[in-house]
Amino acid sequence: LLLGQPGEDAETSQIEKRLMVLHQQGEKQAAYLLGRLYLEGRRTVADPHKAENWLKQSTELPEASYLLGRLYLSGMLDGELRVQEGINLLVKAAREGYSKADVALADAFLHAPGIKANPVYAWVFASLALEQRPDSSKEQQRLADLKLDLRQQQQASVLLAQERNSRKFRTAAQLPQLQTQVSQTELVSNF
Repeated sequence: LLLGQPGEDAETSQIEKRLMVLHQQGEKQAAYLLGRLYLEGRRTVADPHKAENWLKQSTELPEASYLLGRLYLSGMLDGELRVQEGINLLVKAAREGYSKADVALADAFLHAPGIKANPVYAWVFASLALEQRPDSSKEQQRLADLKLDLRQQQQASVLLAQERNSRKFRTAAQLPQLQTQVSQTELVSNF
């Protein structure tokens, strides 16, 4: 299934129908793919409300939580920003090992509408993203650009340790043994 490819209306309709059947059969990935289809608008006209509906049905998948969180922060739902819901979903996805969510959180805490810029939080999530993707020059540059004073550095170190402890997956190499060790936790109270 190539959602990113342009398609004919009949072909797109077939894909949508097949995904709906799979969803009715209990396949959560189908709801995620339908949400993505409507969010990205590559094979059909983008419809953020339909995307939200489908993504909500698949938030046990970290990639669905990530997309729904991004949608809530985008203002695409009638211009409404749903900042807290968006941040919560991005944190959930990040804690489930979806590294793009850490990048999105770092971005959000630097310059997202409706969120007060917080370089400490941005540093924490950029650091976590870099841990999962150590060859990411973008995250290395972001960390280099974030100038924290001594107090902010101390705060960031404490928050980074707290967030690491709340994660299901700390690194890709630890993924198998961590899946059963750490349960989902609430958003760290400082975030």
